[in-house]
Amino acid sequence: MVNDINKNITEKKINNGYIELAGTIVKQVANDYIQALKSKNENRSKKLEKWFLSSYGQLLSMQQGEYIIENCKKIANHQR
Repeated sequence: MVNDINKNITEKKINNGYIELAGTIVKQVANDYIQALKSKNENRSKKLEKWFLSSYGQLLSMQQGEYIIENCKKIANHQR
C-alpha cells in the first residue's frame, strides 16, 4: 500500500515535470514567433507556424497551436 502511494506520488511529479517542460518549450517558440513577426522574418515565421500546427507542436500546446499563433500575431502587432 505504501509502495503504491509512493509510486503514485513519483508518477505525478514526473508528469508535472513533463507538463512544465512542454509549457517552457511552447513559451519559447511563441516568443521566437513574436520576434520573427516583429522583424518581418517571413521564412522564420512560416517555419514556427508550421511547428505549432505539427503533431508535436499540437501535442506540446495541448491542441492550441492555432490559438497561440493568433495571439502571437496580436501581441506582435500591438508591440510594433
